Amino acid sequence: MTTMSDASQPFSFEYSLGALEVTACDLVVTTPQSRDPMADETVRKVLTLLKEQHGTDAAFVAELRDESPLRPATIMPPRSGFHDDATGDVYVLAVCRQVFGPLGRCFIRVPVLLADGRNYGTLYAPCRSLSEEERRRDAALVEMTAQLTARLVDARRVSARSRAASEAQPQYA
Repeated sequence: MTTMSDASQPFSFEYSLGALEVTACDLVVTTPQSRDPMADETVRKVLTLLKEQHGTDAAFVAELRDESPLRPATIMPPRSGFHDDATGDVYVLAVCRQVFGPLGRCFIRVPVLLADGRNYGTLYAPCRSLSEEERRRDAALVEMTAQLTARLVDARRVSARSRAASEAQPQYA
């Protein structure tokens, strides 16, 4: 227990409200059971396929930085790998625990990178095992799922742009 005498700088209740930084954000969260309308519909389909064929629960999470539904960005810079209470960001751990419940103590995180280099969001999956070999196998599966998700989102965007361009062309009879 820390007492006032041994604390280097005691907490001060004298603060300015203007000195506080408050950030509000909207999260896009999609799981096999639910799809956020701000996420591409293929995201839920890929997560459902992952659950049905591999028994792996996963979630797609993105933070909207601007108000465009087509430009979500991840909560954190893209960094694949394992994360847990000791190494993870508190904010991301809170999101994972909200999505996965008690399984969110250790998870795999892989960014969904689009062809143009933008980070569309992040796939999260809870670690099912403590074995290093099984973790690497699970991580490889989530990485392949993120790549598939990115390819499908890119394909739908290209298709939507070409449809819009053809509709904008004047029709001659």
